[in-house]
Amino acid sequence: MTPAEFVRAIRLHDRFVKRQHGGERADLSGESLAGLRLQGINFRGAVLDGTDFSKCTLNGADFQNANLSSAKFDEIVSEDANFRVADLRGASFKAAKLKRASFKGADMRPLDAPKGGETLYCNLSGAFLEGANLQMCKLADANFDDANMQMADLREASMPRVQMARVDASGANLEGADMEMAKLSEASLMGASVASAVFRGAELDEAKLAVVDASGAIFDGANLENADLSRGRFRNASLVGANLRQANMVAINLGGANLSQANLEDADLTEAEVTGANLTGANLSGTVLQDAELADAPIHESPSPAADESILQLSDEADGASQFDLYTLLREHCRWVETDGAAGRRAELEGADLAGMNLAGVYLSGADLRAVNLSGANLAGGKFVLADLSAANLSAADLSRADLSGAKLVLADLSGANLAGSLLGGTEIIARGGQRTGRSWPANLKDARLRGTNLAGVDLSGVIIDGADLAAATYGAAPSQAKPRA
Repeated sequence: MTPAEFVRAIRLHDRFVKRQHGGERADLSGESLAGLRLQGINFRGAVLDGTDFSKCTLNGADFQNANLSSAKFDEIVSEDANFRVADLRGASFKAAKLKRASFKGADMRPLDAPKGGETLYCNLSGAFLEGANLQMCKLADANFDDANMQMADLREASMPRVQMARVDASGANLEGADMEMAKLSEASLMGASVASAVFRGAELDEAKLAVVDASGAIFDGANLENADLSRGRFRNASLVGANLRQANMVAINLGGANLSQANLEDADLTEAEVTGANLTGANLSGTVLQDAELADAPIHESPSPAADESILQLSDEADGASQFDLYTLLREHCRWVETDGAAGRRAELEGADLAGMNLAGVYLSGADLRAVNLSGANLAGGKFVLADLSAANLSAADLSRADLSGAKLVLADLSGANLAGSLLGGTEIIARGGQRTGRSWPANLKDARLRGTNLAGVDLSGVIIDGADLAAATYGAAPSQAKPRA
């Protein structure tokens, strides 16, 4: 096509759009317009399938309702371009700059080539789509890998199997979008709204979903391993069977969410809101629940295939039971302490096997932990005030910064344990009703085994250590000299 022919086609098409006499729809199918400056050009309703616009400048260009199937827009520069309800099946926008472009209602699905040829997929990899409008677009199987989609509007978009690896969609609006089986590995959706969106079976491993609003969204069977969901709002969301292994879920709101059969192994739910959530059958092995709110959250864990770490193995003497729900027990114990025994139930775990469990920050003050096996367990920052740990196995356990004030550790095995910065002093005895008595109850390590124990920063003043084995214990700074007491 010559320049004169092109100018004539544009002039006639403009008359066609305005419904003026002598107008003619432009048909530039297969033509190459690469590199031209076409600001403000009006191609509304034009036939442009297979047309090459690569590296064009298209600020304010209008392609509404145009046929652009298999067209090429690679590396174009544009702002405020209009592609509303256009046929963009199989089109390519690789590394295109499309700031504030509108694709509302556009069809960007794959284009099946005739006679069994190669299927063309819409490719927007590396594109700049900040503030773009993609509402209600048909985007099945499209490629947005490495694209910048900050603040983009994708409400009600149909995006099954879309590829969005490493995409930056921070602050985007994906409310009601269908992203079933989407590939979003390492994507950033920080601060985005995905309320009521569908991510069933999606790949979101290592994705950034901090501060996201996912209320009512569906993540059933999704892979969120190592994802950052901290401070996210997932109220009433469905995460049935989702993989949340090692996910950062600090301060997340999961109120009323369904996490049945989800894998939460080694996930961090510190300060999480889990009120009313369904955790039936969830794998909570190694899950950190420090300061989490678990009221009315049913938890019936499934045993790990390798070991029953997520189920307490109690002694036969414990009410004749062989198993018990750990997290329900901890919740009931907290109620028992807070209500001075009026509600809840004291944790009675004599002989329980909790070896290697992650119970950082656990609250077990006043609990019966006689002969419990906590070897190798993470108990850092835990509260064990006045707890009975007689003959307990705490070898190699992490008790750093734990509060063991007034605890009974007679015959306990603390060899190789880390007690750095822990509290082992006495605690004041408070009468029922909250009255202070002025009397102190000392911690008791009589005949305890502390070989190789780390006691750095621990004050042993007043602690009963008669017969205790302190061989090879380390103190960091010189420990206080405890006077043995009978």
